[in-house]
Amino acid sequence: MRKIGNIVNAVKRADAVPVTVFLWSIALVLTLVLSLQARRTFFALREYASVASEESISLIEVTKVALSSRDYQWIKERLAAAHPDVLFEAQADSIRVSVGSVRDYEKFRNALYSVMESVRDARWEVASLCAGEACSTPVYRAELKGYAVRITSKAGQ
Repeated sequence: MRKIGNIVNAVKRADAVPVTVFLWSIALVLTLVLSLQARRTFFALREYASVASEESISLIEVTKVALSSRDYQWIKERLAAAHPDVLFEAQADSIRVSVGSVRDYEKFRNALYSVMESVRDARWEVASLCAGEACSTPVYRAELKGYAVRITSKAGQ
C-alpha cells in the first residue's frame, strides 16, 4: 500500500498529464491486443466447432416394429404356467388376457404386468379393455399389442 501511495505522490509532484497519457496509452494498446487475440480465438473455435459438428452429425431413424405371432405364443406359454387362473390367448398381432371372476382382479392386474415385462425393450399398447359389469364374459379382459422400438443410424446423410 505504501508503494502505491509513493507512486501516486510522485505522479502528483510531476507533470501528471504526460504520465497519465502514457498510462492510458498502455491500457489502450493492451485492450486492443487482448481484444484482437480474443476475436481470433473466437473465430478459430467457431470454425473448429462447425467442422466438428459437420463430421459428427449422424441422423437416426426410430421405427416401431410389431412383435411376431411367435413372440405372443412364447409369452402365452411362459405366463400360463406362472398364472394358472388367468387365460392367455395368443393372436397373430396381440395377446389377450382375461379372468372370469370379479374376485380375480388382482390376478388379472398381475398378469398384465407380467405381459408388459415379458419382452425386453417392448412398448405395449392396449388395443381393447373391458372390466366389470360392462363385459359380458369374461369379467376382465384386455388385448395388448407389443412393439419393439428400433433405432438405426443413418450416417452420412
